[in-house]
Amino acid sequence: MVEIINGLKPDVIVFTGDSANNKRGLRRFKETMKQLNAQLGKVAVRGNVDSFKFRGADIFGGTGFVELDAMASNSKKMVTVSVLRE
Repeated sequence: MVEIINGLKPDVIVFTGDSANNKRGLRRFKETMKQLNAQLGKVAVRGNVDSFKFRGADIFGGTGFVELDAMASNSKKMVTVSVLRE
């Protein structure tokens, strides 16, 4: 999967949630996500499984993904996240 995605040379990668079915899978998930490359950046949100099963867990730490806060995105304010690399 990593080779296929990186081979596409994406500008941005957006992960839309549900990282693993159990805590044992989180290590493999993080290792995989860390290997993904995107020209402008990588962003992620937690899915319902992540929010309930992995509450408080550092799911995206060390992967290069910027985690968007679901509470901020549900507000009426516009949320802007800069993912550009210098």
